[in-house]
Amino acid sequence: MWLERWDKGNCFRKSAKTRSWEQGQKGARAEEDRYEQTVLGEKPEPVAVTVEEAAKSFLDTKKGEGLDKDTLQKHGRMTALLLDYCRRESILYIGQVTLPHSRGV
Repeated sequence: MWLERWDKGNCFRKSAKTRSWEQGQKGARAEEDRYEQTVLGEKPEPVAVTVEEAAKSFLDTKKGEGLDKDTLQKHGRMTALLLDYCRRESILYIGQVTLPHSRGV
């Protein structure tokens, strides 16, 4: 699916990155909201991404790359360790992960 936006006679196309009509419609509504907020001078609120959503997105991307089964298992193990650490430290959003966390401090 493609999302199209017309502005001053120019067509701007962006991939919806899905084949699902429902998901494409959600993406179109989100783009419309961002565009309207920009035109009205309002800054869109940043979307908080949970650690679990980020991990799932990462693994889905790696699966789509056609990597070897062993490599995918390694990514799965490392992601599981990250999720476990974040649960222990009560980290819910990916934006809460800081440099000291990566050092284990």
